[in-house]
Amino acid sequence: MPWPGVRLSDLDERTTDSFRRSAVESERLAPEVLDEPVDSLIENLSLREGAYLKRAAVLLFHPSPQQFIRDAYVKIGYFRGSELLYQDVVEGDLFAQVDRTMDLLYSKYSRALISYDGIYRVETFPVPREAMREAVINAIIHRDYASPTTIQIRVYDDRISMWNAAHLAPEWATEQLAEERSSRPHNPRVAYAFFRAGMIEAWGRGIRRIVDVCREAENPTPTWRLESGGNGLWVRFPFSDAYQAADAAARGIGTTQSTAASSESFDQHPENCQKTARKHPKESGTSQSLADRIVAFLRASPSASRRELVEGLQGATEGSVKYQLDKLKRLGKLRRVGPDRGGRWVVVDGSDDMGDGENDPCADDDREAGEAPPEDDRESARIDNQQPENYQKTTSKPPDQTVQEPEDHQKWRATATEQPEPLPLPDRMLALLCQDPSASRREIAAALDTSPSTVRYQLDKLRRAGRIARIGPDKGGHWKVLDDSTTDPGPSPARNTGSAR
Repeated sequence: MPWPGVRLSDLDERTTDSFRRSAVESERLAPEVLDEPVDSLIENLSLREGAYLKRAAVLLFHPSPQQFIRDAYVKIGYFRGSELLYQDVVEGDLFAQVDRTMDLLYSKYSRALISYDGIYRVETFPVPREAMREAVINAIIHRDYASPTTIQIRVYDDRISMWNAAHLAPEWATEQLAEERSSRPHNPRVAYAFFRAGMIEAWGRGIRRIVDVCREAENPTPTWRLESGGNGLWVRFPFSDAYQAADAAARGIGTTQSTAASSESFDQHPENCQKTARKHPKESGTSQSLADRIVAFLRASPSASRRELVEGLQGATEGSVKYQLDKLKRLGKLRRVGPDRGGRWVVVDGSDDMGDGENDPCADDDREAGEAPPEDDRESARIDNQQPENYQKTTSKPPDQTVQEPEDHQKWRATATEQPEPLPLPDRMLALLCQDPSASRREIAAALDTSPSTVRYQLDKLRRAGRIARIGPDKGGHWKVLDDSTTDPGPSPARNTGSAR
């Protein structure tokens, strides 16, 4: 469909450059495309109709296609029963919508269960990341962009459901979607661009892959349902009983209560997903917040490390502990004396009964609904900068209530505010790869104290952003850092070079 009013110069150069790099890395386009002008790229993708760009070109490469196609965005909401607790809107070009939707689903809307395989941390999400990414891409590629509705993703305590204005071929039935069949995209130009970028296959196996990935992870099989009249398609990812039980235990509520609160026969049409709750209500049935438990633990063991806190506090994750420690420090409830290794924690009087923590779905009542809660490997989350009214009273105790520090630790307190902020995980990965381009995912994970799955996810994002490139095969190849414009973090962490690649 030609789209007058949008010129070639209106397209986002960064998006077209990122597309070229992804297409070359996936070997779907020749390396020569990197040096071609943007008009040649548009012609090769058949995104021009005479003198006009097609609507697909606007959706794929314009920095804000919502200016022209108003409802071309993704809406995500967290529900408890029929009540909408909070939501986010994801805009931008279609490639960016995939990445940002996945970021939100796995940093804000899904809770990872943490376990350890030897020294390696394992994160288990309710829906495998590969299956969810395939479903998000399918929804974005195949939706009817002439429909005045958005893609809507509903997250519950026991499932994730996704709706989009899709149209199935007349001879297809929803129970046959997982079968092998030829590809029949509703938006062939959009699908072709995603194929060239290496994000999909051209064999109609996307839904089959979703089913296979869920089965391999021992998750329930997703289900699809076509709305009456064929005006939209639901895909539903139910959570396993084991995950629901573990998640409910971590949040301090019963499995029956958790499931009953969000159970429905199937999701209704998403038009009622409109009201936005600005804050998350507290979970009921919890006797003590994570912040309180951290304070109590550190009173008994002031020199405890973050990992010891995770292991000693049932249901805690390394990310939630790190977040609560940072928050307690900012509120003047905790003070670090000495270095990260070899130092200790000092609990300031009056820090009991913090009243929030991991049991709150948003982890902070003062956070706006659109802000993402922290994860171990996500430095983009921000702690609320506002201090409570009693902040001065808390930090300015009378002399007889002030915790006295040994003289040999006072020098650390004096310089504590001068310590540099840690670099975001992607930048630390770039620094490590500059020093050791042949590092494997497991070695990177061990060196940066995160999980191999997180490393893989961040490496994929860095590749798509054009900051790194893979030279050679997965085994025996190496990484090339294309953009190392990060602050020098100093010597890279020591890592176990004997790990399997």
